[in-house]
Amino acid sequence: MTHRLTIDCEEDYRLISAVYDALHKEGAPPFGLQAILDFLDSRPDVFSLNQKYAGVNWYRHHLKDLRMVDVSRTRWTEQERADRGGPAQRRAPQAGDSSMRSTRSG
Repeated sequence: MTHRLTIDCEEDYRLISAVYDALHKEGAPPFGLQAILDFLDSRPDVFSLNQKYAGVNWYRHHLKDLRMVDVSRTRWTEQERADRGGPAQRRAPQAGDSSMRSTRSG
């Protein structure tokens, strides 16, 4: 996942706000995804605003409440990895696993 076009945190809001401010023109037709991608390609400073969260899912913090998603489908931020003391991402044990804990990098 290379682009994060959602609003879950302040950095997301800053990116979306910058896109809107740059592309919205009163009375003009609405802008589309290609215009957003072109703008972000031309403005790496804006593109980078929320990149630390690219691929990070809000629902990772609510896995106990969800039935369709497990931790293997989520990603830790760099800060969360540092706070946990390592680069590993944890996934829930699956039937047939030889160990109770598995890791994968990413």
